[in-house]
Amino acid sequence: MKSEGGRRKITGEKGAHTVVKEEGKLNIYKNDDVVCPLCLSVDTTKIDYKDILPRLSKTTRFSNSKLDYWKCNTCDVEFNINPDYSELNELYKERYRPKKISWMRRLRWLIPYSNYNKRNLDFLKPILNEKGSVLDIGSSNGKFLYLLRARGWKVFGVEPTKQYAEFANKFLRIKTFNGFFEDFKTDERFDLVTILLSLDHLRDPVSILKKIHLILNKGGHMFITLAINHPGYAMEHTFLFSEKSIYSLLEKTGFRVEKTIVYNEEAGNEIFVLARK
Repeated sequence: MKSEGGRRKITGEKGAHTVVKEEGKLNIYKNDDVVCPLCLSVDTTKIDYKDILPRLSKTTRFSNSKLDYWKCNTCDVEFNINPDYSELNELYKERYRPKKISWMRRLRWLIPYSNYNKRNLDFLKPILNEKGSVLDIGSSNGKFLYLLRARGWKVFGVEPTKQYAEFANKFLRIKTFNGFFEDFKTDERFDLVTILLSLDHLRDPVSILKKIHLILNKGGHMFITLAINHPGYAMEHTFLFSEKSIYSLLEKTGFRVEKTIVYNEEAGNEIFVLARK
């Protein structure tokens, strides 16, 4: 590896690439080509902004002026090469929820059951009887972990939004690390790691899944839920996945898919994947 003032050379499956780090941003190039961050293919195509406009997220908390999406024609993922990570960090830590949360909302958070969590539990039913330890990445206010604990599981959470993590720790008594998974350190080994509607928000899914692989027990499972096939383009969606790109990512990081369901929702498709180490 060779550094050249803010640039460093790396060698991947496709040869030498230059990784340019600037102001918290990470762009990958080979010569003048944009390289897919997942599979390192140089067969990528810029998505014209006029094609992005009809599918801009209506709920994003960002300006969309910095969107620069490309599509990998090899693994089928779409990715934004110009995310503002400093703004994203601020969003997830401080602005994703208001600083003052009403007691009415807290009372609603104390009701853990929901149709969405029921669907998650139904999907996981074949492995829940085994019991063990579970880590939820992007664990929100801890309600899903609360339901798993009620089924005899030892539960842990990782959640960057302060208000969510405080609620889970204080009111639900669920041990929750307030921060990003990249900064999470543990000697624990888990039987199950869950990532619910969060994978498309991550900076580097390859590194994240490799880290998950390391902290899973032998034969452990990873459960992913994810919107696929062009959910809303937005700064917080650093990646947009398809079924093909999900399977490619799992294979690359050492996981074997055991079960998959795709739900057709009004707002778009959602995929549930159970993979094994």
